[in-house]
Amino acid sequence: MREIFTQDAVWDGGERFGVHDGFDAIYAFFAGVSREITWALHYMVAPVVDVDGDTATASWYLLEPCTLNGQAVWLMGNYRDEYRREDGRWKISRLEIRFQTMTPHEDGWARRRFLGE
Repeated sequence: MREIFTQDAVWDGGERFGVHDGFDAIYAFFAGVSREITWALHYMVAPVVDVDGDTATASWYLLEPCTLNGQAVWLMGNYRDEYRREDGRWKISRLEIRFQTMTPHEDGWARRRFLGE
């Protein structure tokens, strides 16, 4: 993880996963969320990346089948990221994800768009 995030990075997962400010907070979040999400396959599609010197921004769509608390779930949303080049390497300085759906596989997003609804 130290290889991909800046020390002052922010990981913003919205209402469901919260905002984690700084590398130590991001690391702690991932250590805990790995108990909830035991398997995931991220499909990051339709990237748009704009580079300006040693900084960059990007947006992506996310399609993620995963196992969340023992349940097959579809996560879908949008990423908006910021990157910074440090010592010749690109790192994430801000990652923001907004979920459009988080639904059980067997229900699908047409019946239940978000878990808990």
